[in-house]
Amino acid sequence: MPKAPSYDIVHTGGEVFASMDEPSDKSVLWGELFAEKERLFFRKELTTEIACFSIKDTFQISVRCLWQPIARTKQGHRPGTTIALIHSIEFPLTSSWTWVKLARPLYKSGFSVVMIDLPGFGRSKMNMDPAVKLEEWQHQDWHIICQTLDELRVHSCLTMCIGQICGTILRILARSPHSLGKEHIFLEPSFDPADVLGDLAGAPPPGAGSNWREIMRQKAAFSSFNQYEGEGKRS
Repeated sequence: MPKAPSYDIVHTGGEVFASMDEPSDKSVLWGELFAEKERLFFRKELTTEIACFSIKDTFQISVRCLWQPIARTKQGHRPGTTIALIHSIEFPLTSSWTWVKLARPLYKSGFSVVMIDLPGFGRSKMNMDPAVKLEEWQHQDWHIICQTLDELRVHSCLTMCIGQICGTILRILARSPHSLGKEHIFLEPSFDPADVLGDLAGAPPPGAGSNWREIMRQKAAFSSFNQYEGEGKRS
């Protein structure tokens, strides 16, 4: 007999409710993808945390976590090295489960692992809306990831990401370099450099030529990355 679908129902206020049919972790782990040892490991170690914060909008970001024992602290920055695995915003790799087969080997290698669901994906929401459209939050994607890491008390995080989200990581390196570590893995990166570094150009200098924006953008980017490298050497 087939299993009945399960729904996550959220009370958004008054007489308004929102529902979503995101499968439970238990049902996913029973899939053919996992060997029995993997199932036992994830049942024991995998936790889910919700990072709640406000920028211009309010966000409820669902994060699947594998914390090393030394990182299971209640206060302050979590010790040890953490790597954030961030899914694509292009179908079909649009869930934090995208990276799950890498999570256990990374954990066994000594990393704490956080797998982030972006707004509108998985159980993550913006303004309590689980089906929020991409264009409503994508312009602040870098800020969302930084705030999520702050809520998790993770500092100098390493990352592994795919597609357009690679550009998001570059935006973080340019705008908030202290949030990330020095090693990042990009799989099939796809982004427009003008979009990534577009707001770093500033105002045109006196006597600027027709290509002043590109030149200033490059200088600003190099300055940010050099500062990032300097902070890494001092630490």
